[in-house]
Amino acid sequence: MCGNVRSTARGSPDAPTGRRRESVRVSTTLDEPRGTVTEGDEVLRVLRWRFTQLTRGGYLPEQAVILAAAGDIDLHVAIDLVRRGCPPSTALRILL
Repeated sequence: MCGNVRSTARGSPDAPTGRRRESVRVSTTLDEPRGTVTEGDEVLRVLRWRFTQLTRGGYLPEQAVILAAAGDIDLHVAIDLVRRGCPPSTALRILL
């Protein structure tokens, strides 16, 4: 992980509601300089992208998570099945 995020309340209230503003303090570790993208970060980005494409393609979030995590499943095939009228639950069974 690139750093720990901790939220702390600051002294000056926001006008006009009187609520306090929050600032976020980020501390980084020496072994992972700020801005470094790790392999794990890249894997998460790919999984999120696959999940988003599948939900946009018609899969329920629960189904999209399963398919996104299965890296051997062709995303285009999965989305095309639904676009051509296959119910997402049936497409999921076909693909797995």
